[in-house]
Amino acid sequence: PLLTLKEKTLAELMKELNPEKIILFSEGGKPVKLDDYMAQQPLGRIATIVGGFPHGSFSESTLLLADEQVSIHHRVLDAWTVVSRIIYCYELALSCKNK
Repeated sequence: PLLTLKEKTLAELMKELNPEKIILFSEGGKPVKLDDYMAQQPLGRIATIVGGFPHGSFSESTLLLADEQVSIHHRVLDAWTVVSRIIYCYELALSCKNK
C-alpha cells in the first residue's frame, strides 16, 4: 500500500525502522545544497522527517530523534516540494554512486 497507518509514536516507528541515519528538514537547520548533501549520505537506510504543519515547529522530542537538522532553502517551502526534492536528489546520488 502507498500508506499505512500505525498506532505508534514517531520514536517507536524510528526504532522499528532502524535507519542508519535520521535527517530532519527544517527551516532552522544547517543550510545545505541538497544535491551535494544527499550525495554524501550513506547508501543504506535513511529516514527523513519533514514538517507539514501550518505554523510552529517540531517538538523537542522529535528534534532529539534526528542525527542532523538541515535546511534546503532560505524560505519556508511546502512539504510536498521538500519531499520531491529529497527524492530526486537521493535518486540522483544513487545513480552516481552505482556507476
